[in-house]
Amino acid sequence: MDAVFSPHIFGSIAYFQEMLKHHAPVLDYGENFVKQSPRNRFEIAGPNGRQKLTLNTKGLKGIKTPTSKVELAEDFVPVHLIRSLNTAYHKSPFYEFYKDDICDILLSSRKSLMELSMETIEFCCSILEMNTPAQSMEYVENIELDFRSWNFLKHDVKEYEQTFSSKHGFMNNLSILDLIVHLGPSSRAYLND
Repeated sequence: MDAVFSPHIFGSIAYFQEMLKHHAPVLDYGENFVKQSPRNRFEIAGPNGRQKLTLNTKGLKGIKTPTSKVELAEDFVPVHLIRSLNTAYHKSPFYEFYKDDICDILLSSRKSLMELSMETIEFCCSILEMNTPAQSMEYVENIELDFRSWNFLKHDVKEYEQTFSSKHGFMNNLSILDLIVHLGPSSRAYLND
């Protein structure tokens, strides 16, 4: 273990780029869940610009809860996420190759955010040909490189052609899904560049 990260749902490009730099990254599911964060949100390039997609969780008002114990809300409707993804990416070069897998992940009957998080990260790592990070169910302490509080969304990434680039210009550092549906098998080379 050389670096610890918070688990992100379809994390940003910079998130995966940073994770790829470490030979033994760990995802900390023992850390306290932070609302309104990439732990249950991700951003895509929609027809009207940047779009935040959220996976609703059960209310945790004022209660510190490890990410491993967070459950998805009863009103979580993955069909809305899938509709947004279809609208945003149906014209992208590689969406049709990954659409079924993405839908299967989102439509599965999972009740915990952790299970869904693990599956999204495994899916992305598989496409990016990188090892899936280890997972810790206990809070990771005394580690030299701690990326849990990093705001990966503030990092710039190299431009690539996006579906709505002509309309909105390049939208920086979106979800890794944006990169994958536009570059497909070349996504790993992009991250290494």
